[in-house]
Amino acid sequence: MCTLFLGDTCNVLPDIPMISRQAMQTLQLAHRFSMQNHHSKGDQKQVPPKVTLEYGLPYDLLCRSNNSVQAALEKDISWLVSILLQTGIDDLKPEWAGAMVASSRAEGSGYGPASHLIFGPLIDMHPSHPDTILTTLMFLGKSLKTTPYLHLSADMQLYKVIKKIKWSDP
Repeated sequence: MCTLFLGDTCNVLPDIPMISRQAMQTLQLAHRFSMQNHHSKGDQKQVPPKVTLEYGLPYDLLCRSNNSVQAALEKDISWLVSILLQTGIDDLKPEWAGAMVASSRAEGSGYGPASHLIFGPLIDMHPSHPDTILTTLMFLGKSLKTTPYLHLSADMQLYKVIKKIKWSDP
């Protein structure tokens, strides 16, 4: 019996029985065999890519990027002005993402398919270990074969390990 703060008593839960070592070895957990772990070749010396000494971008690419940045700035400023000039509740303007979608639809430029969100299996290893990161990258590569681009967000610690994996096995 256990005593609570107000003097009430409650029953203690019964003990959970221990599993023997032999029973544990014969027990097959579904998540353990659902995904193959990949091992990083981290013991080799990583060779970073060579840095070229060419400075600047080609002229045509520079002109295209300047035009693209200028158009984006104009759209951003027009959205910001419309937000600042709204008069009341009846004149609510869409947020930034909605305004950009509306402007791209008005221009007739197509927009891509919806994003894919995938929840992968739980990998029961240290998150910053190279094997864990390589296993995750291989799972994403296999799961998203049809997608032309993969956007992966990682902090600097994981990014450093990702670059070392990429350098050791290009």
